[in-house]
Amino acid sequence: MSGLSIARYFPFMRVKITGQNVHHENASSALIKLEPDKRYRPFCHACGLPVATVHSRGHRRLLRDLNMACAQLWLQVEYRKIWCNNCGGTRVEQLSFAYTWPTDCEFAQAPRKKAQSVGLTGTPSAK
Repeated sequence: MSGLSIARYFPFMRVKITGQNVHHENASSALIKLEPDKRYRPFCHACGLPVATVHSRGHRRLLRDLNMACAQLWLQVEYRKIWCNNCGGTRVEQLSFAYTWPTDCEFAQAPRKKAQSVGLTGTPSAK
């Protein structure tokens, strides 16, 4: 097994990298698999407080991140739904690098919007 690791390029808190795949013969895209680090309690995305009860596990989202070299980078993020006593309902756990619903990672969304505002890329897809 190789001693190389991509973990230092993804300093996300509260998740761990569980896999990586390079797609296509010319390595035009890559998929990084992330899942919750069970050493940490989840936080409610609505109120930001830590919660003790996990409602369900195994939910996944696919997020587009910034390119790595010339390869498109996708993050397959597993997340938990939690029960928040403060909000009184089931919520999605808060992840520091992802918004609750859009498919862009926080680090990719701002540069992508700026490039689109000056006409460097096509129109954004509706999500």
